[in-house]
Amino acid sequence: MRQFLTLSGGFGFGSFTIVAIDYIITSLTLVKILKNIGYPKSEYAWIPVFNIYVLATVMTKGIKSTNAFFVNIPTNRYRLGWLVIMLLSIIPKLGTLALLARIFYYGDLYARVYASLEHDSVDNYNGIGIISALVPIIVVIKTLSAPDMPIKVEHRNADIIEL
Repeated sequence: MRQFLTLSGGFGFGSFTIVAIDYIITSLTLVKILKNIGYPKSEYAWIPVFNIYVLATVMTKGIKSTNAFFVNIPTNRYRLGWLVIMLLSIIPKLGTLALLARIFYYGDLYARVYASLEHDSVDNYNGIGIISALVPIIVVIKTLSAPDMPIKVEHRNADIIEL
């Protein structure tokens, strides 16, 4: 019994450590993105869940309607995509749908980040965006290895820009 408790405690501590390291690295990545874009409150990157809303808000600034993977979505709804993912994940038997929604939502956000870093069209980064949603360490490596310089937010060709 004592060995079981020792193993469970070690597993719990190890899991907590991995989650904490992931949180810190992801937050540092978002801080860098927000600072380079010129967002005045980059400390929002440290607030769980809200940080994704802030990233979506920054990456869709000046857009009336976004075209995320062939679906036209009003920007105010796009920015709440994280909420849809959370709601889908708590409804029983919709876990797969939540995972797919997360992959496409984060994939689109990451594609927008990469395009902004490279000063290119978002449409050219769909593939790496999807892969990054599946393997988030790619976002960390690509973003943290980018030079610290101001970046301009790039949009998709099909995005409807506000006038």
